[in-house]
Amino acid sequence: MELKIKRLAAEEFDIAYKLIWPVFMEYEAPVYPERGVESFREFLYGGSIEKRYEEGFYTMLLCLADGIPAAAGGMRDGNHISLLFTKTEYQRHGIGRMLISEFERIAGEQGYRSMTVNASPYGIPFYKAVGFREAGMESCADGIVYTPMIKMIKRSDIHGKNNT
Repeated sequence: MELKIKRLAAEEFDIAYKLIWPVFMEYEAPVYPERGVESFREFLYGGSIEKRYEEGFYTMLLCLADGIPAAAGGMRDGNHISLLFTKTEYQRHGIGRMLISEFERIAGEQGYRSMTVNASPYGIPFYKAVGFREAGMESCADGIVYTPMIKMIKRSDIHGKNNT
């Protein structure tokens, strides 16, 4: 399987959204209250991501597997992962790890020494496996259940990983 990471422009975000929404509905929505599902829909489709992108505060990545969208992720404010979703058939192939590595490279090149994420209950084991640690207690905001996590960026992790 040939994997390629592509940095998306705002007019391409819909490709990522079409991948993210069904994965969210399969893995996250079943444990969220109705308000949480609606909050996520508002975040994804409400225009705030595009606004941050236009202001220079958002990066959206897409991973293609043999030319087919397999995973997508978003990072806001230079070092906070706000989206990371992989289609079921592509999970456990290192794609999420590739996206994290690319986000880490981008954040490191911008001078950040750490990355953060508000991990869903489903995502916590993955984030721990790629070097994040819990940085706070599980919380709920607007029906979204999350645990704050942090990963320190090693200098060696920001060089030579440009797949874009």
